[in-house]
Amino acid sequence: MSDKRKELGTFFKKRREQSSAEEFDISIMSNRRVKGLKREEVALLSGVSLTWYTWLEQGREINVSIQVIESLANTFKLNDVERKYVFELANQKMPSEDHITQDVPSELKIVLNSLTYLPAYVTNERFDTLAWNEEASALFGDYSKMSNLERNNVYRMFMNESYRNRFADWEGIAKNLLANFRYNFGKYSDNLDFNEVVQELERDSKEFQEWWEDYNLQSNTSGVKVVYSDFGNPLTLSYNSFSVNESEGLTLTIYTPKHENDRVTFEKLFNEYVSTKRAPR
Repeated sequence: MSDKRKELGTFFKKRREQSSAEEFDISIMSNRRVKGLKREEVALLSGVSLTWYTWLEQGREINVSIQVIESLANTFKLNDVERKYVFELANQKMPSEDHITQDVPSELKIVLNSLTYLPAYVTNERFDTLAWNEEASALFGDYSKMSNLERNNVYRMFMNESYRNRFADWEGIAKNLLANFRYNFGKYSDNLDFNEVVQELERDSKEFQEWWEDYNLQSNTSGVKVVYSDFGNPLTLSYNSFSVNESEGLTLTIYTPKHENDRVTFEKLFNEYVSTKRAPR
């Protein structure tokens, strides 16, 4: 008996004992002695055999398919964290794992806007920029005026000439970004939206075509970039990326001026950006 299979069986046993017949409109006999649901009731509700479910609770080495785990998860009304837990114990991939996140919690947007003079944005698994602060727009361009595809960091890195020119070491940064993108692609290779970006770039970018076939993989979360400001001054910025919530697939990236002169230059850039944006037309 493996530790994972034993843990999986114990988990469902506890959930069964913690459930009540009333939740499932099961008629209750006055002499009912079972705490929670009976095994045969769970088996019936989940569409599995009683023998199979009994063996599952006992931690036996039986075949546990995606469909069966999904059915049990639905029966017990498991939340996202619990679903992920049981699928990992069953050594199975969650059916929804190739879904790309599109929503950013309001609390995270508040955090973004509280980062004074620190450019920051939130991306999803496909590297779409979903939320950003004014500082990020001052440094990288006004995201609110971009299309959804243009807000994809990988697409923009290869296809937007002015954006490419902002980076002193464009090739190194682009290759690093692509290696991270390729790493995520392994998990989302069946996702149509993810493949849309890949197909667009394979068609229109020679560099992407060449480097994509190298299969370089990375999952780095920090580094340094030299970015040219609108004043022409090079800004040296450290960046750090943080997983917001593993179940949501969101990443918060924050840029910090590395030296005092970088801080002064960026503050000047940002103040100019804000004053221009708010000026009457």
